[in-house]
Amino acid sequence: MKVLVLSGGGAKGAFQAGVVKALTEKGHRWDAIAGVSVGSINGSFLAQFRKEDQAEAADKLVEFWNQMKGDGDVFKRWFPFGKLHSLWTGGFYNTSPLLERLKKDLDPNKLANSGVRLLIGAVCLESGEYRYVEGTHPNIHEWVMASSAFPVAFPPVLLDGKHWVDGGVRDTTPISDTLQLNPESVDVVLCGALDSPGTFPAKDSTNVLKGGMRSAELLSDEVFNGDMLQVPEAKRSLLTVYAPPKDAVLSDPLSFDPKSIANMLALGLQVGRNG
Repeated sequence: MKVLVLSGGGAKGAFQAGVVKALTEKGHRWDAIAGVSVGSINGSFLAQFRKEDQAEAADKLVEFWNQMKGDGDVFKRWFPFGKLHSLWTGGFYNTSPLLERLKKDLDPNKLANSGVRLLIGAVCLESGEYRYVEGTHPNIHEWVMASSAFPVAFPPVLLDGKHWVDGGVRDTTPISDTLQLNPESVDVVLCGALDSPGTFPAKDSTNVLKGGMRSAELLSDEVFNGDMLQVPEAKRSLLTVYAPPKDAVLSDPLSFDPKSIANMLALGLQVGRNG
């Protein structure tokens, strides 16, 4: 049993895709894939393919990111009242473009029959419950949307009578639960540098949305360190962690600019090949 774990990180998921491609070039293959937030998007895309076809899957995932033309491929402004819609929708932006892409590129039948186990996480706003959903779930598109619903920026997803948001709120990198699978090895791909939250422009400090995203990055750093501390020492040798260098300049998690995506893909390839 070999496992791939993918963290959250918004547009930084392009870095993750680059690492995955590099790892498949080196012969890595996985029996199970676990992810939250953008990790659930990347993970669900990969899990459609059989284990032996994961090199092809990684190529197509890179292609998926290269096809991004901008923010409009993921979210758009609410009409007609813009961000005022957040007062009753729960999110600044309309994520229907992302749902359309998922319905186009994510095939539930392939997920159910690939033989690769998929686990994605989401958090219930009402109860605070953290829930894993498998790739065979009949509402998998909606659960991937829920796992990717970053609070404030994106609206929560109503499922089973409850509102669900980004799994990274409670579990930035779903390591502990994947260890219950008794894996032989675990590849962990982060979207942020280890032990370093990076820098943040002072001019953005009073921007509600960007300030919220920055706060989430800081919390994610703490959650990941906490996750690692909970891993039994005997099992830490099973983990190989891939992350951007501390001095790397990555884009805003909500900026899907093609040039930034290309740079992050290239950095991911470099880290994956050298790691």
